[in-house]
Amino acid sequence: MTFRRLVLSVCFSVCLVVTSHGVAHVPKPQKIVSLSPAVTEILCAIGAQPEIVGITDACDYPDSVKSVAKTGPFLSPQIEVVVGMNPDLIITMGFEDSAYTERLKKTYLKTLWIPSPKSVEDIYQAIFRIGQTSRHTDAAVKLVNRLKRQVAYVTSANIRTKPSAMVVIWGSPVMVASKYTFISDMLELCGGKNVVDSFQPYPKLNAESILAYNPSVIFVTDPSFILQLKQLPGLSSVDAVKHNRFVVLDPNVVSRPGPRFVYGMLQIQRELKKLK
Repeated sequence: MTFRRLVLSVCFSVCLVVTSHGVAHVPKPQKIVSLSPAVTEILCAIGAQPEIVGITDACDYPDSVKSVAKTGPFLSPQIEVVVGMNPDLIITMGFEDSAYTERLKKTYLKTLWIPSPKSVEDIYQAIFRIGQTSRHTDAAVKLVNRLKRQVAYVTSANIRTKPSAMVVIWGSPVMVASKYTFISDMLELCGGKNVVDSFQPYPKLNAESILAYNPSVIFVTDPSFILQLKQLPGLSSVDAVKHNRFVVLDPNVVSRPGPRFVYGMLQIQRELKKLK
């Protein structure tokens, strides 16, 4: 489920050079491999689906990409399979320090590396960079502008109070989204207050930490997490547990930093309004 900063790391053995200042002038990529579900959604949303030749097993939206050749699991794509697809552009997001990152760099394939977004603004930047690199810049700009209008519409209907909240993205061990994540930014844009102020993006919490944070509502990305939380000792006095304020969110629109994040914001806002 998942997520960092927009710093580009690029292999440039064959003419493509991507830097923090832009993209070198090269022909439009004809064979793109996406190693992230969010990247796949962005590519499709900006009209680049015809150029996609490979995706991960976790790339399941839109339905039209399900027949595209697979590179393996999202967390550990098969680099040999990626190389065999002979792509002229690979785009991935996050996992900056993973083993497959180092292996991918050693292939010298042309790669656009986008660190996991930590804010909604980062999502906009990711969309623009992907559009720029895939030569769908105009469509990317239009998509970003549309998303900004939708976010403005959602936030215009926020409640005045700021309910304290926690977003649980994994149940055992309990893992949550801290203030330094795009998920938290979505929550706060919707009028909530993320109580988890850890400097780690997705810290693991024990029962004592959850008790200290004492959220008034707990969002989860899987219904099974609710039972796992309730089984932790001493949580009966936590406000959200005491009043059974658990809300299940769709992980595909909350945990993926792609074009559908606005639907995740709508879910969050709808539930926050019930706390008035």
